[in-house]
Amino acid sequence: MKDSVLKDKVMRDIVFLSCVGLRPIVVHGGGPEINSHWLDKLGIEPQFKNGLRVTDAATMDVVEMVLVGRVNKEIRLFD
Repeated sequence: MKDSVLKDKVMRDIVFLSCVGLRPIVVHGGGPEINSHWLDKLGIEPQFKNGLRVTDAATMDVVEMVLVGRVNKEIRLFD
């Protein structure tokens, strides 16, 4: 999250949910790493329609690699 105000609000919500007994799971979307790093590096032009990613097979391979292999690792904040 690039917006620090939004990030603070989300973190407060996560702490609140934890305090009332819920165990929130945060999943990073990976957009910046997918677009700015890997698609550029592989010469694949990201496509969007109405703000949503249009994912062809080549892009899906990159998305899976980034989200499964690099971004979303289990991190336990509260035990």
